[in-house]
Amino acid sequence: MTDNQQITQFTELPIMDEKCTGTYITQRPKIIYDTIDGTIHRKSVRIPAAKRPSALEPGQIPIIWHYTTLDVLESILKTNSIWASSLNSQNDTQEFSYGIELFHSEATKLYESRFISPKTKELVRDAIRTVDKIDITHCFSISACLERDSTKLWSSYADVIDPVSIGFSAYAALTPRQHPATHKANDFFKGEWRKVIYDINQQRIFISEIFGLIDEMHNREENPVIYRKKLHTVSQTILCAIAFLKSPDFSHEEEVRCVFLNEKDGILYRNGAYGNTPYIEVISSYATDDNTKHERHNESLLPIVSIVVGNSINDNIQKIKQLLNRYGYTHVTAEKTNCHLRAKMG
Repeated sequence: MTDNQQITQFTELPIMDEKCTGTYITQRPKIIYDTIDGTIHRKSVRIPAAKRPSALEPGQIPIIWHYTTLDVLESILKTNSIWASSLNSQNDTQEFSYGIELFHSEATKLYESRFISPKTKELVRDAIRTVDKIDITHCFSISACLERDSTKLWSSYADVIDPVSIGFSAYAALTPRQHPATHKANDFFKGEWRKVIYDINQQRIFISEIFGLIDEMHNREENPVIYRKKLHTVSQTILCAIAFLKSPDFSHEEEVRCVFLNEKDGILYRNGAYGNTPYIEVISSYATDDNTKHERHNESLLPIVSIVVGNSINDNIQKIKQLLNRYGYTHVTAEKTNCHLRAKMG
């Protein structure tokens, strides 16, 4: 495995793009996870500087797909918002414990490394202890899929009368509706869509990259910020990172997520599939430069570009087009699925 295959500078990575431009940033020390012997060491590598395209032509905008119901779609269009559910309400009941155990395991290797400063080790140790005590109901995520017409996901909606798949522009950032200026997404993730990682080696590399960024942040400052503030930042980053780590047993989902932290106002509750579910309302980021941004009542429309209508005994195409026109989403297309699962009877 080459250096460039083994490591990714995730802070520079465009949201859904896995290809690099071929250009490189200057060499600098990085923490590398060695997949051969499981150790962590420091190494100078040339890192691909993958940049987001400056312009996206019509028809080339990467799209991610959120599977839901027609009723939910109507609510999304009407309110210009989508729900981000608490991390502890996901389908994998052990999801959080899986991620935090991985961080504990990789941190043990970090503590034993002679290449990492004692200050960094102390900060990582304190941050993980903090995350252990955090109420994970304050971490929220929106789930989507890379596949427009996923038979597996349509199958999971077999008991739904009117299933739909909503296509979002993958490059448009989102933000919580409640106090967006003070409840921003974590700086490392920025309210952007990112792939969930299922492969154990890639998960370890991802964690070691976070440790590398912590090490760099903790050592490069001539006038260090208050330790408590730094600890808060690192703890939040680890908590957000855990949301992108799932057991390989769920790899068939090919999930992408948009993750937010919200510890104060704006937390709502609904009766979901897994009980009383905390959630927050998420809207388009006002800072997005996406082509699909439009203004309505001083709020941006969500970056929706397409709707796929699942199999149904009802003819929902015309109804959806009417909803799109009613709420200002006239640029959004609507078409039927190519998947031929039997529709549920009402």
